[in-house]
Amino acid sequence: MKYISSANIPCGWHARDPMVMAQTVRLAKEKGVEVGAHFGYPDLMGFGRRRMDLTMGEIENYTLYQIGTLYVYAIARAYGLSPQHVKVHEALGNLAFADLEGSKAIARSAFRFSREIILVIYAGTIMAKAAKEIGPGG
Repeated sequence: MKYISSANIPCGWHARDPMVMAQTVRLAKEKGVEVGAHFGYPDLMGFGRRRMDLTMGEIENYTLYQIGTLYVYAIARAYGLSPQHVKVHEALGNLAFADLEGSKAIARSAFRFSREIILVIYAGTIMAKAAKEIGPGG
């Protein structure tokens, strides 16, 4: 943590558990590191690497749940932190590179959570197009 300025904290459905999340957030706070929610498919056994056949509504709700209920309010706020960013993980991130509707579902959930949250994406991608369309200025 002493070498980074921000950390992506897995939200639990593709990696780790609440104890590791709490330990990581506590350490981030001690070191002055910003935190962000790192969310993915509900695929703990496959570490979020397996594509799942979900509806856009399911993607949006799974994403919103991980950003909000599980991670932000239960862990980060308990340690006095407010996450600055969100970043999609593995197979769900791969979907965002190839599927505009999936990207829009992810962007909608992030911006429904907070219009000020930073959605970490690659410039020039389908996800960037979706974020621009759905996001604060879109």
